[in-house]
Amino acid sequence: RAPDLRSGRRRGISLYRGLQKAGVPFAAGILAENDVDLPVAEALASKVVVSGAFEPVSQARLLEAEALLDKAEFILDAGFQSPWNLGLLAYAKERGKPVLTGLEGVL
Repeated sequence: RAPDLRSGRRRGISLYRGLQKAGVPFAAGILAENDVDLPVAEALASKVVVSGAFEPVSQARLLEAEALLDKAEFILDAGFQSPWNLGLLAYAKERGKPVLTGLEGVL
């Protein structure tokens, strides 16, 4: 199964590229539609959860992201500390998903 990647504000780009070069499929999000990470995520990820710019993340987008987390083998945390990403990280940990942090520039 593919990992899920929490990112944003340029924190995920190097991870996206590293995963793609390694041949590891991944999902990304929640990313705002104006986030600099979004074009790279859309080009490389198997699935990206996108929310509107400067808007609260909708319940539908949160449920979509939670469904991806449920399918993921592990979570890569690029360290973007948005309220919705912190909530998703807590969701993943509650479900016993391994969470790997501090990986920017490793892959």
